[in-house]
Amino acid sequence: MTYRSNVEERIGETVKVMESFGRFKPGTLLGHNRLRKNVEARIAVAKYVRDKWGYSLSTIGFNMNRNHTSILHYLRRHDELHITSKNGNSLHVHYVDLYLEFSSIMETACEDIDICHCCGSYYSAP
Repeated sequence: MTYRSNVEERIGETVKVMESFGRFKPGTLLGHNRLRKNVEARIAVAKYVRDKWGYSLSTIGFNMNRNHTSILHYLRRHDELHITSKNGNSLHVHYVDLYLEFSSIMETACEDIDICHCCGSYYSAP
């Protein structure tokens, strides 16, 4: 198994989990629909993948059918959507809830699976 296929598999599975979690039709998040809920789901996937595996903007963009600058925009937008008011309330509650719940689902789904940092292959944690 090559590094390239592991990247495609990881990002592809992450997209599939989001599509299932968000009740999207398969392939919706990799399409060019600009509905707010679709864009926010893409933002959450890009942020999760970048934080979890540290892939480059180009790699994430290639696997999500986007340009690297779109991924950069998504990451910046994620930070904007997490801004809170002076009293500590989130200004974008829907997105924050989506991201936190999605991250939790991903961590639970990947709890018993780890990835070798040398070759990138999957193995079960002891």
